[in-house]
Amino acid sequence: MLKLLILDMDGVIFEGSNFWLEFHTAMGTRDAALELWHKLSKTDYVGLSRETAKIWKGRSAAPYFEMIRSRPYVPGIEKIFEFAGQTGMRTAIVSSGAYHLAMRAKNDFDVDIIRANRLGIDDSGCFDGTVDVQVDDARKDKNVRELQDIFELGSESIGVIGDGENDVPMARLASVSVGYRVNAENIRRHFTTNIRTGSVARAISALAVDPLPA
Repeated sequence: MLKLLILDMDGVIFEGSNFWLEFHTAMGTRDAALELWHKLSKTDYVGLSRETAKIWKGRSAAPYFEMIRSRPYVPGIEKIFEFAGQTGMRTAIVSSGAYHLAMRAKNDFDVDIIRANRLGIDDSGCFDGTVDVQVDDARKDKNVRELQDIFELGSESIGVIGDGENDVPMARLASVSVGYRVNAENIRRHFTTNIRTGSVARAISALAVDPLPA
């Protein structure tokens, strides 16, 4: 049985493909964010995140927390965490999405560890223009290696559920990897199992396997 399950967040735990872009749209900052994305996303994700956080400096974080509160879960995700708990599998979220959204899932499903990107919020409830970048969207393998060290596990004991190209580096370090609702064939082939439609709970059958030998 696998000992650690690592999950992406947007599209795997919560509905929606990009929390940040939706929040930019709600805040009226989408154009500025896309300009930064085209300029920096391929070369400096940490710099991109820090410059993007500055856009909201001084603005109330209330709409941010409301979006987090109202974000719907992907159908069947509670069964994934229930299965992990019943089998003694540890769980982790690795996402370049919002840390506070990951905290909601951690609290609801007793997730062991979360790694996500945390916006700074001051005592008045406004964004302070900073961000703690815990996950580089293009280098999630770094986070997987960190978790391997924390739990003292090899790749043969790790499962991953992701939904896009940025999850492929995680899939490569897992014994079992599930691509959930991945559209592109050239990305699907990097996962050991793919679920095209329906509940994410269908991943349980792939996760309930003996790990490959080291």
